[in-house]
Amino acid sequence: KPKNTLTAAAQSSTSVFIKWESVASAETYTLQYTTNKDYFDGSDGVKEVTGITNNQYTLTSLETGQRYFFRVRANNDKGSSAWTSVISIVIGTKPIAPTTWSSTNIAIVGETLKLYWVHNSEDNSKETKAELNLDINGVTTTKYLTNTSTEDEVTTTQYDLDTSGLIEGAVIKWKVRTAGITGEYGEWSTERTVNVYAKPSLS
Repeated sequence: KPKNTLTAAAQSSTSVFIKWESVASAETYTLQYTTNKDYFDGSDGVKEVTGITNNQYTLTSLETGQRYFFRVRANNDKGSSAWTSVISIVIGTKPIAPTTWSSTNIAIVGETLKLYWVHNSEDNSKETKAELNLDINGVTTTKYLTNTSTEDEVTTTQYDLDTSGLIEGAVIKWKVRTAGITGEYGEWSTERTVNVYAKPSLS
């Protein structure tokens, strides 16, 4: 059977891309999917795609917001393998609040403050865009950022904030929210605070 490296990620609000490790002796693969894990091996609620010749497949016309379960097996003229382990995702949902942190909580004027966040999606789609809210001494600005990364895996996003124009005692408050494949923003992250000080000198 294919090794248990089955992955699924939403391609849109109604489609999902599924991939698995190829098997050298396989001629075709069979993909099963359902909305209830208990339906496997005993219910007509399971849908099946047969005759797949590659180690990947895109399912379309799925229901937005619905959790789907998937499994795959390999086939050749001798028969069929056992099924892979079952995986599941929710199709086309907005992400939950990002995980955030910064390079420091106490910045020095003139240094670059690095803000980091990780997109947390339920449909396994990568971050497509982010809205960064910055409050510096009560003045709020919003940055709209597009993620151009070609990585399929979840990656950390970094934003570099120049502090050279700030004054001693400045307070930076920031929060961010992200969007996945559907383009719908999720919840705001926790608002984080960074205090800015002038570089000390010795006399």
